[in-house]
Amino acid sequence: MAGILIFLILIFTLLFVATRKVWVRVIKGEFLTIEFHLPIFALVLTKEGESRQKKQGKKKKELSALTYVRVFAKTLKRFEKCELVIKKIAPPEKPSNFGYSTLVKPYGYQSLIYSLIAYLDTKVQKITLCENAVTYIPDNPIFLCDITVKAKLFEILFGAYCLYKNIKKEKGFSFS
Repeated sequence: MAGILIFLILIFTLLFVATRKVWVRVIKGEFLTIEFHLPIFALVLTKEGESRQKKQGKKKKELSALTYVRVFAKTLKRFEKCELVIKKIAPPEKPSNFGYSTLVKPYGYQSLIYSLIAYLDTKVQKITLCENAVTYIPDNPIFLCDITVKAKLFEILFGAYCLYKNIKKEKGFSFS
C-alpha cells in the first residue's frame, strides 16, 4: 500500500512540474549560467569560459555564424507558445584605433539586434524588452546576454531537443 502511495505522489509531482510554467534563464558573461526555475525547485548549471590556448588546442568542428542562424530559425517554430524576456544584450567589440567605422559600429550593432528582436516578436507569443537591454560597451571582449524563456516544461524540453538535433545534423553536413 505504501509503495502505491509513493508511486502516485511521484507521478502527481512529475505531472505537476511538467504542466506548469517554468523559467529558463541564460546568462552569458565570463561564465555561461543556465538556470531552470521549476515550481518546486531550481537547478543552476554553470560553465566556466575556456581560455584561448585551450580552445586552440582542441580541434573540434566549429560551425559558422550563418549556420547557427539557420539552425535557430528552424528551431524557433518550436517556441511559438513561449514568452521571452530580454534583460541584456551587448555584442563584443575588439579595441581598435579611431576611424570612421568607430562612429557607425554601435548603431549598426543596435540596428541588427533590434531587427532580430522584431523577428523574434513574430515567432514567440510575447516578448519583453527591459529598459537599456541593448547596450554597446566599448572594449567589451565577450558577448554578454541575459535572456529568460517562460513556457511549460515539455515545450522547453522539446525545443531544446530539436535545437540539439539540428546542430548535430548541421555538424554532420558541414563542409567547412
